[in-house]
Amino acid sequence: MSSVNVLFKILLPLYFGLIFCLAVLLPFRFKRVDKASRFICILVWTGFLAELVARYASVRYHNNMPVYAINRLVEFGLISLYFNYSVDVFTKHRVGYIIGAIVILIGVANSIWYQPLNTLNTLYIFLECIGVVCMSLYSFYRLLLTNTSIRLHERVHFWIPCIFVFNWCGTLSCWGLYDYFRKGITEKLPILNISLVLINTLTYLAFGLIFLLYPKMKSIDE
Repeated sequence: MSSVNVLFKILLPLYFGLIFCLAVLLPFRFKRVDKASRFICILVWTGFLAELVARYASVRYHNNMPVYAINRLVEFGLISLYFNYSVDVFTKHRVGYIIGAIVILIGVANSIWYQPLNTLNTLYIFLECIGVVCMSLYSFYRLLLTNTSIRLHERVHFWIPCIFVFNWCGTLSCWGLYDYFRKGITEKLPILNISLVLINTLTYLAFGLIFLLYPKMKSIDE
């Protein structure tokens, strides 16, 4: 067994253990966080559930793409709701609902007519990445515009968009190379798998730190 495969087998249990611990922690924080942050809690729970179902589908049906495809629709909806309640302009005009509905409808249409659920829907992943990154950058703009003196590193709604930018740029890079590696250099696929697991692990670890430190950050945010 190659060192890459060994590393993957080590990282995967750590990843699942981290999500499990975070899923257990969040119920104790749910009522203490603001409305926007509650959608991040739900996002973590749905992500944990999706990973469990995906593992079962991988063993039982040898294809877990439909699980991830459906979860991405739910995921984008929750992220849109988060921004709808964390960005003042979005809250006022319900922009998060509008963006979420449009992108999800495009994702459903893509799955029906172009890239079926049992395949890697790269077009929707790209669209989702653009949507999340654009909303994250706009939230940075609103933070800076509405606060004359601000310590960004102590604000919950600065760090969450930072996590989104990191996660989605990294994820898009990996999935963008996936088809190329699968068709040309399959021996390199484990490297992409490790990269995806590592990105997700760091993402959930960052969410865990935010909710662990949330009481202190909340007092500064309000």
